[in-house]
Amino acid sequence: MMMVPALKARDVGFDRGLTAVYGQDDKLASYSSLQAILNFEGTPQKTIVAHIVDNEESGSNNNTGASSNDFVDLVERLIYTQEGKNYRSPMSAKALRNTQVISIDVNAGINPIWPSAWEEGNAPRVGYGVNLKMYGRGFTANSEYTAWIRKVLDEAEVPWQTATYKVSGGGGGTVGKFYAERNMEVIDFGVALFSLHTTYSVSSKVDVWNLYRAVGAFYRAD
Repeated sequence: MMMVPALKARDVGFDRGLTAVYGQDDKLASYSSLQAILNFEGTPQKTIVAHIVDNEESGSNNNTGASSNDFVDLVERLIYTQEGKNYRSPMSAKALRNTQVISIDVNAGINPIWPSAWEEGNAPRVGYGVNLKMYGRGFTANSEYTAWIRKVLDEAEVPWQTATYKVSGGGGGTVGKFYAERNMEVIDFGVALFSLHTTYSVSSKVDVWNLYRAVGAFYRAD
């Protein structure tokens, strides 16, 4: 049995620029990814996928989590459907190596009441755009892929910031490492929330809008 708050979403702030509601962690990732696909105009030049998985907070250790072979199996089935009896396993290995991934999650935004939890010079700030998670205890993308992502965001005029935890603090990457282990290019990506992992987290509407725009730019990128 699980009990969760049944409160409705509320506008927050003098300009109603924030949203307070339970469960924004992960849901924002799913929402922005799905909307970016549904609103994609024209025919994509590459196969675009929103791979939505569960159990991220508990280690992804089941057959619907990112640690499973679900995504790899999907790629193999797609190639087999196209190639038929000509299919060979190196084809799927090559496809995975050429796959680019943004692993979307959220970060705890710097709290002005307790700023000491962050290195203030490189902390995610609510309302300042999407954040690229770097240098923490978790997964970190390579320099070349990080530079490419920054170029995609800059060309789409999507505001972005980098974020890292203090050396002595906890936290880090999420599911990105499971895709990187299969040789895909991956970067941890997201937006900042106030009161992360509480019953009533707060997000910036501008950040959520820019997360949607960022995912769309990623899907359209060459």
